[in-house]
Amino acid sequence: MVDTNKLLSPFPANLVRKAPAGKFGDYVPHAHYVERLRDSGVQYNWECEPVYSTYKGEKRIVGAKGTITIEGMGSFVGFGDIDTFKLDNVKFNDGSNLKDAESDAFKRACMRFGLGVELWSGSTQSEEESTAVGPDGYTQEMAEADAKVEVTKVDMRKKENKPTKEDKQRMNDIMDDILNAEGNDDDLKEAPF
Repeated sequence: MVDTNKLLSPFPANLVRKAPAGKFGDYVPHAHYVERLRDSGVQYNWECEPVYSTYKGEKRIVGAKGTITIEGMGSFVGFGDIDTFKLDNVKFNDGSNLKDAESDAFKRACMRFGLGVELWSGSTQSEEESTAVGPDGYTQEMAEADAKVEVTKVDMRKKENKPTKEDKQRMNDIMDDILNAEGNDDDLKEAPF
């Protein structure tokens, strides 16, 4: 039996990850969406295809288009894209880029049903969390002030806003550090199944 309350309830705070540097918006990893679908008893189907374009003279995967169909609820399409810095970095191939784009497409399609919509709307609290009392002296106004992020839109087409060679090298160095950190065997754990 389908449990739409379980399917559409906000993700618990312990599953929500902070956005990586340079990204906007907290997120929940792809696997937790799959678990939520499985645990709520829905029958669903996911179909995905790569989106190709020419990038610097080469045919490349630049995104993914996916359709999720949930029995009795309908279908929605989601799109995921590839950050251009990944297209310029040899450490990212079309396979890994497609995996990332498919994950985004999946989560965006799920959001159309209401799954994870709180991450897009800005409200990540469940009803219980929103009525919970914080530490002594910590007011709702303080919490809202702590949660505010200033975002400045920059037109990257303007020459003065384009990254310099040094900026690009710094970005590549950061990505190298991230990729090297992810490959640490000490962090590997056996799957619980």
